[in-house]
Amino acid sequence: GTYLGGLAGYLMGATVSNSYARGTVGNETLTGEFVGGLLGYSTAGAIDNSFATGNVTGGSSVGGLAGSGGNIDNCWASGNVTGRGGLGGLVGSGGGYLTRSFATGDVRTISTGGVWYLGGLAGLWDGDITHSFATGNVIGNGRDGHGDGATAHMGGLVGNLRWGGSISDSYATGDVTGGFSYVGGLVGNGSNITRSWASGRVSVTPRGSCFGGLVGQGMNVSDSYWNADTTGQSNAIGHTAIGYVPTNTKGLTNAQWKDLQYYRDGTIDQVLADRAAAAARQAAFEAGARNLADSTVGQTMQRDTKRSSEAATLDEGQRQPSLDDHIVFADSADYGAHIKAISADGVYFDLDLEDDSDERKKRKNE
Repeated sequence: GTYLGGLAGYLMGATVSNSYARGTVGNETLTGEFVGGLLGYSTAGAIDNSFATGNVTGGSSVGGLAGSGGNIDNCWASGNVTGRGGLGGLVGSGGGYLTRSFATGDVRTISTGGVWYLGGLAGLWDGDITHSFATGNVIGNGRDGHGDGATAHMGGLVGNLRWGGSISDSYATGDVTGGFSYVGGLVGNGSNITRSWASGRVSVTPRGSCFGGLVGQGMNVSDSYWNADTTGQSNAIGHTAIGYVPTNTKGLTNAQWKDLQYYRDGTIDQVLADRAAAAARQAAFEAGARNLADSTVGQTMQRDTKRSSEAATLDEGQRQPSLDDHIVFADSADYGAHIKAISADGVYFDLDLEDDSDERKKRKNE
């Protein structure tokens, strides 16, 4: 039950490119080591432009793509991963660079003994992770106590990031539940994290000691964010070394989360200022419109009903009469607009608008 893979069980110094596997991989006893949907064990080589879709089960170092591997680029896995420890949605354990890759399957431990590394993307990683993400849930066994049912390092992206490694421009959206000790929405234990974020719920057993919206235990966290509402966590890091304070790292509310991209690129202050200015302009416009409407309430137009015989004679060059000359505004809701006659250029029109429709039709026919 050791070195199981959908494509190859064991590779030494080989590069795997443009490859895939779709079958289920695993054993019934869940005791095998180095089990992966594509590769069981790969060292001193690389995996690129490849994927695996089958569910994977094993003992330790179990991953949706590789049980153990390094230097992974542009790869993905969608199968669920189940085992005892060292579990990752993409890779169980490994090191080197891991970039432009993702995993979508759930990661779950069924161990009744010590379990140390569970991550949505990688269980244990010794290297740099960039432009990668995980969306699957990470589920621990929920028991506490070191050595008996302990789930020590759990993260939505990585369970344990070795101290020399780093994470940048990456994220996790899956829930991280049932863990103990070091539990984070992004990383269980690790440092050197920048421009990354997490949004999945983080919940631990009652005795869980170090848990945070981003990192369970770690330091050197900058330009990163977590959703304080969905994660249920008010702190970025559960435990950090003395003297290390996260920089430009903030828990956002659900209302703020839609603006995550502006927080990440540093333009949020300008965006909010622009929105406030636009809102003020709109409020001023609406207030002006209401004032104008209020000032004309109850005002109606009345036509000056002078007969043509009373109208002034127009000499050449004399000012033309304006409609405003014969319109009277009155502040009363009881007035109506009644136009009895219209005179223009010496021609008089007698309009009796109060006639009924039949009478108007009769006059028209005549």
